[in-house]
Amino acid sequence: MRTFLILLVSAGLVTSIAHGDWTAQSYARARGKHYEFLITDSDISKSPVWKETDEYPPLGSRKAMKLARAELARLLPDAKDWTLIGLTLMPWPGSEDQTHWLYDVRFVFHPPGAGGIPDEIHIPVLMSGAVGRAEVTPDQK
Repeated sequence: MRTFLILLVSAGLVTSIAHGDWTAQSYARARGKHYEFLITDSDISKSPVWKETDEYPPLGSRKAMKLARAELARLLPDAKDWTLIGLTLMPWPGSEDQTHWLYDVRFVFHPPGAGGIPDEIHIPVLMSGAVGRAEVTPDQK
């Protein structure tokens, strides 16, 4: 089996393809845990398309931000202290006609009085309003 990895630096998502099926993974470390958000071709196929003839995507950016914020609150008790730093609208890499899109919503946490690199988390949101499935494990630093 041959797997290709593509790093989408601006979006923070890693995508891989094996046997024609795309999987997107977004990795983050925060509060001593490792967060991985998974999206598959199957998830995307259940999501509405954004046709070139449509001016706006099926899911608005504000709604995507609210859904991502709700997922952040589900995962982290101090979600209110995290700052939204960006939202990227991007085509699904496996969509040859580029009709399937998703949002990558980014949050950052700067602990008071702490220096160094802040915690950052990327939460993918599909046009259906579904959020990538989160797998949370202890950080293996």
